[in-house]
Amino acid sequence: MSADKYKGESPAKKMVRLNSWLKTSKELGKKFYTEKHLVLASREGGDISVLLGLGVDPSNIIAVDLVKFAVDSAKEKFPGVVVYHNNITEVAKKYANQFASINLDWCGHASKELLSTTLDVLRFGAQPNAICYLAFLSGREKPKLYAKIQEEKTWFDNVIDGCPHKKQALNKKDRQKFTNVNSRLILVAFALKDLGLNKGVWVDPDAFFYYCSKTSKKNGLPFAVLHGKVRFNRLWSPKIIDTYFVESSETDVRKRAIQMHAEMKASESPRLRKHAAHFAAKLLNIPKSRVVSWASHYSRGTYGDLGLRAGGGIG
Repeated sequence: MSADKYKGESPAKKMVRLNSWLKTSKELGKKFYTEKHLVLASREGGDISVLLGLGVDPSNIIAVDLVKFAVDSAKEKFPGVVVYHNNITEVAKKYANQFASINLDWCGHASKELLSTTLDVLRFGAQPNAICYLAFLSGREKPKLYAKIQEEKTWFDNVIDGCPHKKQALNKKDRQKFTNVNSRLILVAFALKDLGLNKGVWVDPDAFFYYCSKTSKKNGLPFAVLHGKVRFNRLWSPKIIDTYFVESSETDVRKRAIQMHAEMKASESPRLRKHAAHFAAKLLNIPKSRVVSWASHYSRGTYGDLGLRAGGGIG
């Protein structure tokens, strides 16, 4: 049996996931805490950790995985969270459109089969206007899967041309990168719409995240994340979509952890002040001891001036 070469989540993955869940919590408001959320368990349980760190009740987190090891690991690590060893489409059917958010962090390329599964999960599990987060390996999608590539490319070019503040902020090289990444994600969004016509559900994207995981291969594996709302039988309405390139290191994770720890220590909530290290660790899916150590070293000046702002919320 070959040794497990998985080195854990990359810093960029942690940051993208946290930022996406913060965006979801802001958009859902009170429903974020009162309604249910569907996630893939995975061996890390990263989404579960962040949801708990943001204050979601464990009983409102439903996790699913086909890998028994991942299911057992999640049950042991997160008592109170409902974890199924099952097909996620079947779990979505069981809960019959109860989920306010659905996070599908697929470890594969966007294909017709995977997109069809995605739509089935959304169709059976999502509430109207639920928030979804869809992550795919990016850059190797096969164009022949999509029937309207030229039309989509023209539409995208028009969006870029109508967005001067983004054009001005990008040099030629960055503009090409921006266009290439968004084109792939736009194709995924349009494919979801086209495939969803017969299913009566589609995804209205409002943000794209793009990052490279540097834990598996020397140059990293590119990931594309589509964040948006689930729509049932509504007209497609093209719009400008926010795009975020996330390039993070362990130093960035350390800075974010120290920042959140300091903000929680200054919070008006006695619970946050008392358990600041616990919640900061949950939000980044790292050990509490690491946050305590980083905060201690920072207080002694080990890391110098990190330029952290005082007070305020998690940003």
